[in-house]
Amino acid sequence: MRAHSNHLLAVVLGFASLSPEAIEAQGILSFERSLSELSNADREAMRRARIAVLEKMETGSVSAWSYKNTGHSGEVGLRRIYEKNGMTCGDVEYVQKMPEMRRFRTAFCRGGDGTWRLVG
Repeated sequence: MRAHSNHLLAVVLGFASLSPEAIEAQGILSFERSLSELSNADREAMRRARIAVLEKMETGSVSAWSYKNTGHSGEVGLRRIYEKNGMTCGDVEYVQKMPEMRRFRTAFCRGGDGTWRLVG
């Protein structure tokens, strides 16, 4: 349970850097709530799908994820590639099916150390 709480805190802190307009426009609060409904295995499968499309860096690429124990599934797609402050960035769209379908958009930029970070 503590690891789950730590993960949610990290998600909330990551989203806290976004402006209120960006939060509303991207549905970040809804996205954060939806993450709390996923198991650790669901979140890991979704993270792997996100990394796959970001590493591919092709607009329109999609990676599916699923976890049979929960029945949750979805897709992660790269909608746009752009530069911001000298970093390569991508707008990522999540589609979650758990059981109703939900869509969310977030942006990630690759830092100098090669890791992808949520940006506002």
